[in-house]
Amino acid sequence: MTKKWVLATAGLGAPKFEEASNRLISQAKLLYPFAKIIQCTNSNLSEHAPKTLEKYEKYLKSNVHGFGYFIWKSELVNNALNNPDVNGVVWADAGCEFNYTKKAKIIFKFWLFKA
Repeated sequence: MTKKWVLATAGLGAPKFEEASNRLISQAKLLYPFAKIIQCTNSNLSEHAPKTLEKYEKYLKSNVHGFGYFIWKSELVNNALNNPDVNGVVWADAGCEFNYTKKAKIIFKFWLFKA
């Protein structure tokens, strides 16, 4: 049975962060067939972290480091993990790069299988 993994990333704040998360998602699709890809942006934060948004909305601003000191991240990842069909979540910050060479794909699949 193949394990199902979710990729989660965020592009919150300035447009350059959403552009970076779009690039990351494109690279991730070349690396591994994720069961689901979650991209949290300014426009859909309420979908991925509704409780956090409700409680800390005044801090969730682009001029606050981490779009609110990354307080939204735990709810986003927890919501992804609450799906019984999912084996795990791979978190990737929007500034990261995925190496999707043949060797990298083999190593990545090995580590996901081992997890």
